[in-house]
Amino acid sequence: MQDVADLAGVHRTTVSLALHDHPSIPGPTRAKVRAAADKLGYRLNPLVSALMSSRRAHNVAGSPHTTLAFVTSSKPGVDWRQSQTLREQFAGAKEQARLQGYKVEEFALFADGMTPTRANQVLRSRGILGLIIAPVHSGLKTLPLEWEQFAAVGIAFTMNSPNIPRVGNDHGQSIRRAIRECHRRGYRRIGLAVQRSVIERIEEQWLAGFEIEHSYPKKVPHPHPLIADEWSEESFLRWCKAERPDVVLAGGDYLNILTWLRRAKYKVPDDVAVVSLDLHVYDGSVAGINQDSTKIGAIVVDTLIGHLSRNERGPLPLPMRIHLMGHWIEGSTLRPAE
Repeated sequence: MQDVADLAGVHRTTVSLALHDHPSIPGPTRAKVRAAADKLGYRLNPLVSALMSSRRAHNVAGSPHTTLAFVTSSKPGVDWRQSQTLREQFAGAKEQARLQGYKVEEFALFADGMTPTRANQVLRSRGILGLIIAPVHSGLKTLPLEWEQFAAVGIAFTMNSPNIPRVGNDHGQSIRRAIRECHRRGYRRIGLAVQRSVIERIEEQWLAGFEIEHSYPKKVPHPHPLIADEWSEESFLRWCKAERPDVVLAGGDYLNILTWLRRAKYKVPDDVAVVSLDLHVYDGSVAGINQDSTKIGAIVVDTLIGHLSRNERGPLPLPMRIHLMGHWIEGSTLRPAE
């Protein structure tokens, strides 16, 4: 800042005020300061600026010196907290931020009365520079944000543009691990039953891993996957009767599937076993893959803080993804390995 002041021929305080467009600095002086800053390649460090603002406001020592926005895009009337995966991701992000002196606040992009223009104005007026982008709902491929103004990291892979870093489970690895665990226990007719909206949100990675495991290195007969537009007890049981799986790989809806099977007098796991690819109970009652959604939230925060500390804002030149490997949880819905 002193270098900019020397080049522009002004005091260092004038540089600070001019770069923040303070009305006390005349327009020509602001233009001269900006020209000097551009010539020297000077950019404000958002973390230092936030810390100084906090000091000037006489905040208590140790309070977070910046806020990260957890940007949700749920339709009005839809509560994202209904998803246990999202709740765990939010909790992981919030705790990791706290440990590093930050705080995370939800920012509902499509709340009643909120418009794209107002959303960007609110974020700027609050000095929020770091955005955690929660998975977007079906039908959205991007969000109406002024991306160049922010550092942003997305959870999961539901948003196509712009090129911001994204963090999520390695779904291909998860289903292949689950299938191999089933093979270890002697299962051969391994079926996949998932809602179409779910499979599309993860870019068909479960379906790709399922087909790879059954076609390489040799072709293995298997039940035709149920990728359902109509997700109901009737359609699921109709599929079970036609395809005769001895184990069902399910998404986060595994508790409904267990209920449907038992209501139809199937014994679990004797007649049909069930494995979850997005498990949220770890008491041994259900077998499956723990995606560790809490850890995904923490990695998102670490990635975002890294970009802020390097003063990196705006989309990346090329897409970047970070995949967290899921791990296997034993459960009574699958017979144990011999």
